[in-house]
Amino acid sequence: MKSTLFIGSLFLILTSLLFGLLVPLDVQIEKFDIVSKDSHQIQLKLYVPRLKQAVVQAYSYHPKFAESSLIQASKIEFAQDTLYVYMPNPNQFLGMRSKEFLQFEIVLEDKSSLIYPEWLYVDSVSGSKVKPLIPLPEVKNKKKNFVFPNREQLRQSIRNLFFHVPMWFAMIALLGFSFYHAIRFLVTGDSNHDEQSSIAVYIGIFFGFVGLFTGMVWAKYTWGDFWPKEDEKLNGAAVGMFIYMAYIVLRYSIPGKISYKISAVYNVVAFVLYLLFIFILPRLNDSLHPGNGGNPGFSIYDKTLLMRMVFYPAVLGWIGLGFAYLKIWRTLCFKPKE
Repeated sequence: MKSTLFIGSLFLILTSLLFGLLVPLDVQIEKFDIVSKDSHQIQLKLYVPRLKQAVVQAYSYHPKFAESSLIQASKIEFAQDTLYVYMPNPNQFLGMRSKEFLQFEIVLEDKSSLIYPEWLYVDSVSGSKVKPLIPLPEVKNKKKNFVFPNREQLRQSIRNLFFHVPMWFAMIALLGFSFYHAIRFLVTGDSNHDEQSSIAVYIGIFFGFVGLFTGMVWAKYTWGDFWPKEDEKLNGAAVGMFIYMAYIVLRYSIPGKISYKISAVYNVVAFVLYLLFIFILPRLNDSLHPGNGGNPGFSIYDKTLLMRMVFYPAVLGWIGLGFAYLKIWRTLCFKPKE
């Protein structure tokens, strides 16, 4: 049973991480700007990982004349993972008309294409641009489906979703398991429950510190600092880890079996406090984490179906790995009761 759980969990983790690291990011238009009011040259800035070739064209549309035209890009430049696109002078295709709507299509090297998500209003006199208020014809979007979402702040670090979050799920599952067996020990006095409770705490703390480390790496890339002081959830998670570290000190600082009952009571209180610090307080105060402090939840705008297909097996794998370690540890370190 132990070997089956361990091998199955390891398979889920390796599979999810393989897909999580190899699936490419979507192409995202990062900036639209009219760089010169004199020439009205249009510049687009795109974040395009591992892209070396592209064809960019624009569809122009004037509602008054109910006609459209196709404009090819005049210049394309690649710089690392960024694509810069320059469109010709709008006056060349607007003629005497001062208002035009543009929509851009980027044809990628694998022949798929990305449509700029909205029509843009361009005034050839002032160079201003606004969202249109009238219905306009749509261009069919042939954007790739087998990609991860590309967010301006997250970029490639969005893959940390398959490391950081599943480890926290595993930690909560283990600490909840420990909480349950601590109560069972206090009710029944059976030392088997105490053993399972204490081992689950040790492994849960390990997953908690690894989760903190991966969270710090993610915070550096996303928020610019390894430990943003204004994030309530990070601070609450750190306090919770120290609370559980105190559990270990308490368990071994008092001689005799009375320490087991005292530490079990402490364990019950610690789990309740930990849930308060990482789930309740961040929702009541400002927090940078998605779903907390008024921020929208991560799943609302980032977690696509493909990401869910990778994320949920990773969660099951890390939780299963934690309980497999628990069973192995208990077998190696504790003799069965007679």
